[in-house]
Amino acid sequence: YGEYTGRESAASAFPGAIVITAREFVVRSREAQDAIIGHEIGHLAKKHARKKEQLLISLLNPNGPPAPRLPQLYLSRKHELEADEAAARATGSARGLI
Repeated sequence: YGEYTGRESAASAFPGAIVITAREFVVRSREAQDAIIGHEIGHLAKKHARKKEQLLISLLNPNGPPAPRLPQLYLSRKHELEADEAAARATGSARGLI
């Protein structure tokens, strides 16, 4: 399995699905696993993938003005914080998110 460095993604959320990377998921504590699932469910509940898709479509629109990357960076961080909040509410603790 190798050493866990903390940089690998254990899961990702897509409309209608959560994909878990088993190698990165199983090396974590049960508390962290619960937080990961709660975090990804938070992304699904908030429809983050759809919002990101809509933003990317608008950024790539050849008929529109060139868009700065700032909105994408802002939404990405905002979405991560919202998903963390959802996981903390769902699990009753933020400890698994650390």
